Amino acid sequence: MAKVKLDVASISAQDLTGVAQSIANGLTSNVNFSTPMPTPSALNAKAAEVDTASQEIENLKSLLKTKQSALDNKRKELRDLIKQARNYVELNSGGDETKILSAGMQVRSEAGTVGLLQAPQNFTVSEGANPGMVELKWKTVRGSSSYIIERSTDPPTSSSWTSGAVSTKAKYLMGNLESGTKFWFKVAAVNSAGIGAWSSPILKIIP
Repeated sequence: MAKVKLDVASISAQDLTGVAQSIANGLTSNVNFSTPMPTPSALNAKAAEVDTASQEIENLKSLLKTKQSALDNKRKELRDLIKQARNYVELNSGGDETKILSAGMQVRSEAGTVGLLQAPQNFTVSEGANPGMVELKWKTVRGSSSYIIERSTDPPTSSSWTSGAVSTKAKYLMGNLESGTKFWFKVAAVNSAGIGAWSSPILKIIP
């Protein structure tokens, strides 16, 4: 005596509605089964409900993925802002613990005596992509949290140097400089001990 080969528990979620619809089609107007239970319409209706619910879940997954991506981007932007605030406070606090604490930040505990960092090596100043712009690059100084760049008109004096920028990377694009003007540039690494040794100054005629 033949028996039906249909293990309901083994039907995958993806194939479930297809199996139900196939059975409904097979039972519809089948002279061998005049009063099928459940009816073909009941099978099709429930399969449609499952399809609808499944599509809703897929839509929610897609929405969640989009929202998660947006959240990740906003978290990264917030981390960048916090990093900027940390570098600003570190640079302008002068290492004063009270000032750092007043900014809502904690003071880093030091395992040992940390000295000022050496001058950045391989410092170069080249033309930028646009007039009035120069690109500064140097070798990363291990242990640095940021770098401070100073510039001076020509000729440089002890009082002519002014703060040009602060960078967290070993490069910086500086713009809004007057073309044809001679400027001197130098860079120093910054850590918890303060501003380290300055690189050898470089003279550059602004393109």
